[in-house]
Amino acid sequence: MKRPRKVPLTFEEHDALGAELQAMRDRLGEIATMLSSRYPKCSSDYDIAAKAQRWVDRLRSRLDVRFGHDCPEHDCGMASKVYYRGGAR
Repeated sequence: MKRPRKVPLTFEEHDALGAELQAMRDRLGEIATMLSSRYPKCSSDYDIAAKAQRWVDRLRSRLDVRFGHDCPEHDCGMASKVYYRGGAR
């Protein structure tokens, strides 16, 4: 028996997810900066916050590509605005 095909994210879902991930990334950067100013950069606290920010960046990058497949009608320059907003709005 065939499995039903999964429905990809809509433009609106990608847009909302992009905003959430941007906010997470920004906040993790703030946390990493705060920790680096209070503790040695070699501390695991700073390292974990910085790694978490990089993992969010990796997810944004992958979803940016997926957005092009899911929403080809919006892909003309919109992907960078959905997952890379240039900071908090």
